[in-house]
Amino acid sequence: MHYGRLPTASGIKPNIPSLPFSSGSLIEKDEMLRTIPVLVVSTDGRQHRVQRMMSLGAKGYVKKPFTPERLLSVVNQVLVDAYVN
Repeated sequence: MHYGRLPTASGIKPNIPSLPFSSGSLIEKDEMLRTIPVLVVSTDGRQHRVQRMMSLGAKGYVKKPFTPERLLSVVNQVLVDAYVN
């Protein structure tokens, strides 16, 4: 099945262990999901948490609260990195 390279947005709660992104298994193992850039938005800005999410495949991380400009900047960079570079 072909899904193309369409930008996709999804809300994920990274601190819930039962969700696929928490272990990284679903994103790392699924061929289609690996092509979707994941941006984590979280209240947890601790460095080890940011590094953990990035090591699991996240392409960006925004700590709440954030300004609309900050979110737009990170989203734009993630999309440029994923689809232009």
